[in-house]
Amino acid sequence: MNEDVPREWEELIESAQALARQKKWQEAQGVFERALELSHRAKNRPVLVSLTLEEQADVAVMRGETDAAEALYQRVLAIRRGHLGGSHHKVVKTLFDLATLEVSRQHYEDAERYYVEALEVGSRALGADDLECSQIHHALGTLYTMRELHSKAESAFRETLRIRGIHEEEDLLGLQNTRTLLAESLEAQGKFVEATMWFERVLAAKQDMFGNEHLGLVPTSLALARVMLAEGKTEEANARVAGALAIQTKVVGEQHPALVESLALLARCHAATGSPMEIPGILERAMACAALLPSERRAQSLAHLDAALDQVSAALEPKVGQALVEQRKALDA
Repeated sequence: MNEDVPREWEELIESAQALARQKKWQEAQGVFERALELSHRAKNRPVLVSLTLEEQADVAVMRGETDAAEALYQRVLAIRRGHLGGSHHKVVKTLFDLATLEVSRQHYEDAERYYVEALEVGSRALGADDLECSQIHHALGTLYTMRELHSKAESAFRETLRIRGIHEEEDLLGLQNTRTLLAESLEAQGKFVEATMWFERVLAAKQDMFGNEHLGLVPTSLALARVMLAEGKTEEANARVAGALAIQTKVVGEQHPALVESLALLARCHAATGSPMEIPGILERAMACAALLPSERRAQSLAHLDAALDQVSAALEPKVGQALVEQRKALDA
């Protein structure tokens, strides 16, 4: 805190935060109220009042009290606009907090409105190429992905990468995450050639960071295989999946829930290459791996299995395909 912030206020806020972390909500609220009373008497009243309300809003989010959190953030926004003006980085933060809250409430149009306004204010207050603006672009891209607005997501992630490139940002994992999201937005639009290029860049960067036998390579290898399969590059896709499976089995063993996606994709590769004989065994192994999960945690694994069964059915004899479908249904129990 700066020298204009009373030590007593700092201690109250720290105490309230500690109580909130212990889930002593009523006690925390009481301490916040004392901090708010002190804030109203302070020389820099607008600053301390807005900071106190912001802390209360953050705790309301922790408690899942989203309506209360929104009301508090709106009070913070009004104070900061009145005290600091409409083009200040603190206003950007509050708009971003409101947007993030609306995402959690699945109020996506409101979230987009707040993110866009945060970006406009941030561009004025900080400059369009500031790293804080890149974070807003990234959040917007993620929101557009959730809404399946893939072209908008692509633009947002490209802008994120452009700004990060200017700053030569050292967060390598964060950079690879954004590149992956861009590749996925391209894949969703059927832009497979460029998606492949971005996935390959991510994989090469991860190999530089982790080596060639790290589990962190697996998601990108599978994404590459998925895109190659969509392009009709079945042999290359099959090789990518086989490489991912080799890494996984070395680390987690032959039977593990983590293998389901890889095995399901391997079955699809075999169907595409006209090699159906091994498909039943591959999918039976995938279902055995999925069965290791508690039923309430199987949704994603079952989605991979369903996609595979749908795409390989034409390559299987009807009786074999039906038997696999029955085995799959048993996992719903």
